[in-house]
Parts: sequence; structure tokens; C-alpha cells
Amino acid sequence: MSSPHSDSRKTYLSYLPPAFARSVCSSCLAAIPWLTPIKCRVCGRGITCPDCNRRTDAMFIANRSAVQYSSEMREWLAQYKYRGNERLEPLLAQMMFPAFIAVTKEAEKQSFLTQLSPIPIWDAVTFVPVSSERAEERGFNQAERFASILANQHQLPLYDLLVRERHTGKQSFKTRLERMKDTQRLFHANPHAMALLQNNVLSSPMNAQSRSIRILLVDDIYTTGSTIGACAAALHQHSEVPLDIYSLTWARS
Repeated sequence: MSSPHSDSRKTYLSYLPPAFARSVCSSCLAAIPWLTPIKCRVCGRGITCPDCNRRTDAMFIANRSAVQYSSEMREWLAQYKYRGNERLEPLLAQMMFPAFIAVTKEAEKQSFLTQLSPIPIWDAVTFVPVSSERAEERGFNQAERFASILANQHQLPLYDLLVRERHTGKQSFKTRLERMKDTQRLFHANPHAMALLQNNVLSSPMNAQSRSIRILLVDDIYTTGSTIGACAAALHQHSEVPLDIYSLTWARS
């Protein structure tokens, strides 16, 4: 007899596109540490999270991630980001589809909407920006690529809502305190994109009442939440209306 956890895991993985399993060998497929079930309702971690227990703000509501950041997943992402293996891009993005469905269902519960509602749950999909130095070095922003694939897959509007103020070193080599200091005033909102989003949402005939704007913020890795928190704070600071911000990341370290 299957356990409730195994049944929920099968349901979770059923949101992967059929072509995904055909594109990945059996040994690689078995090595994927899918992040389900979760225990921390804030960051989506599979264990109790001290970072979220210490959290005193509510810049974003919740994060959900597709996989745990294991050594195998670190290598997959490195192949894509640093070694020019862009053929991995659609596979990595597709791995986020189940987590996207999970965070969407949670946002629906919070907003009292259902899948039958004429109002789409997400008013905007956006992404964590990289510095001009990083973009020139790598040739792309992986968060933007993932966000674009997700938005296209689910027919959602993609907005470039954030601007990065400066270049920072690789976060993977830094302590939690160093990450938090690095992200202070690191981002600001793109005023033109924010104005366009607010106008599009609030002028829609489906929005007869004033309400919060729901934003899904996409990145590749969630570690301490400092980057997501800084991005969310910048959006709140420059918004004329309330925002409900969730994040979706490929991995949770």
C-alpha cells in the first residue's frame, strides 16, 4: 500500500511534461532530489528552517523550490550557467513546473480564488536581475530565462520589474551575514514597468474592486532569502498599491 507522502509525490511529479522523462536518463532522473514534501511554509524547505524562524519582516509571503541543491544539482546548474551547456535550459525550467503549480495553489488559497475564477492568479511574473558585468560574462540571465519559459507555458504576463544597482561577488562563497549586507539597497524597482503593471491590473474590467497585485518572482537558487527579500522590499517601496509577492526558485540550498 502506498503512503500519503508517496501519493502526493506522484501527484507533484505528474505536472512534469511527458517529454521530460524521455530527455533524461534513468540514473540522472533518480538523482533529482525533488523538494517534496516541505516543512517550512515560508521558504519551502524540507526541514524546519531557522532563517524563517528569525524572520521579522513579511516582504514576501512564501517561496517554493523545485529541488534541493545537492552536489548533482550544483553540477547541472554549473553546466548551464558557466560552461555554455544551454541545451539544459528547457529541462531545468521544466523541473520548476510542479513547484509552480504548488505555489500557485497556495496563492489561490490565500486570495480566495480558484482555478475557475476569471481573474488569473498571477498578475505578473518577474525575475531577479543580474549585474551588467554578470550578463556580459555569461551572456544571459538564468532567472529571466526561467521566468520567460514559465510565463509562456502558462500564458502569464512577464514584466521586467527590477533593476540591479551594482555588481556583487558570487554569493555561494559568502556567509549569511555577508549575503544580507550585500543585498542592502542592491535593487530598485523599474518605475516604467511598475506603472504599466499597475495600470494594466487596476484598469481591467475584471478588477471592479481595489485589491493587491500578485507577483511571482523567479530566481535560480534560494539560500537565506536575502536576495528575494531585497527584491520584494524594492517592489513594495515603489508600488502605489498593496503587493502579494511569492517567489519560485529552481533550487533550495
